[in-house]
Amino acid sequence: MDIRIYEDKDYKTLEGWWKEHGWEPVPEFMLSDYGIVVSNGDEDLVAGFILEGNFEFVMLEWIVGNPTAKKTKVYKAIDRLYSCAEKIAKERKVPALLQTLKPDTGLSKYVEKNGWIQGDTNITMYLKGV
Repeated sequence: MDIRIYEDKDYKTLEGWWKEHGWEPVPEFMLSDYGIVVSNGDEDLVAGFILEGNFEFVMLEWIVGNPTAKKTKVYKAIDRLYSCAEKIAKERKVPALLQTLKPDTGLSKYVEKNGWIQGDTNITMYLKGV
C-alpha cells in the first residue's frame, strides 16, 4: 500500500466519502496541513490528518475510508495509516497518539485489537465558529 501527502484536490473525494458514511463533512479549513492518504494502486482507500500542538501527544483525526472499497482493503489501509502516524509520533519524540472515533462506526473494536486503549466514553464534541 502506498502513502502520500493529502493535496487540496483530494478534498472533494473526502467530502463525498464523509457524506456517503452519513457524516457531516469536515470543513476544509479545519483540516491540518499534514494529511495522509493511503492507496492501493489508483484506488484511494483511507485518509487521516495529523494534528500537532504544544502538547505531549499527536492526534490522528478526521479518519475516513472509501465507502465503495472492499472492507478488507480499507482495514489494511487503516493499519498502514496507524503505522505512519506512529512513525511520525516517534520522529516528533512524543509518547502518545490520540484519536476520537464515532462509537457506531465499527472501527472501535478494530483499533483496540491494534493496541489502542479506550479513554473517555459518551463524549460529544461541539464546535463553534468564531
